Formats: sequence, structure tokens, C-alpha cells
Amino acid sequence: MESVLDASNLKDFVKRAENVQEKTLQSWGKMNAAQMFQHLNKSIAFLFTDEKVKRMFAGRIIGKLILKKALKEATPISKNSPTAPSFVADTSVDFNAEKSLFLKRLQQFSSFTEADFEGKIHPFFGKMTGNQWNVLIYKHLDHHFKQFNQ
Repeated sequence: MESVLDASNLKDFVKRAENVQEKTLQSWGKMNAAQMFQHLNKSIAFLFTDEKVKRMFAGRIIGKLILKKALKEATPISKNSPTAPSFVADTSVDFNAEKSLFLKRLQQFSSFTEADFEGKIHPFFGKMTGNQWNVLIYKHLDHHFKQFNQ
């Protein structure tokens, strides 16, 4: 299973992020490149803090079932999957600021282990193990870079 905490994968994500420019067009979805970086930043920001996230009602009912499917090794995240409201990008976003913050966050992952993510709450999936976070973050980043042909 791929890992966001693996040094070679982090290096690859940095390269892919650097290849995304402000005018890079997406292959699907509504976000532009700046919004994609902001979305990624919002989706991982609370992993670096003790910030709590609010659980979505639907996630309390079906979150664990969908998480199991999402974490299957050969299953990519589906195009146009719904986004938790707290992770939706703003309509006006500073591309350079968001990209810079994202690259900083990627570097921070190099000092983490799965234990650092253990028990963190996802707004849809709920309480997750460190390994589940590791796999989900990898798949989420990969999904969005593929969205921008990277």
C-alpha cells in the first residue's frame, strides 16, 4: 500500500506539485489549480494541530462503510467525489500562497509517523487509525494531481 510518509513518495508529490502552474487546466471537476491547493491544505491542516473537526451527519451513518471501500489498494478515489463542506475551496484564492503552504506541509510530513495521526477525526469517516490516514492522504493527493494531469 502506498504511503504519504515514504520519502520517495513525498519527493514525487513535491515534483508533481511544482509542475502545477496557476493556469494548469483540470481534466475534471470545478476547481482551478489555486483552489485545488487550498482544498488540499484545508484537508490536511488539522493533522498538524489539535484542532477538532465537526462530523457530518451522513458520515456518522455510512462513513465507515465508504472508508473501507476507499482504502482498498487498487481503488482510486472517484472523479467528482463529494467534498466535506469544511474542505471546500474559496472562490478567490491566492495561487502562490496556497502552493507555497502546500509544499511546506509536504515537507512537514517527512517528520511524522502513522502514530502522529492515530485517532484523528475525519469529518466524514470519523475516527481513523494512523495507517488509514496515511493511505487516505496518499490517495487524496494522487487523485488531485491526476486531476491536473500530474
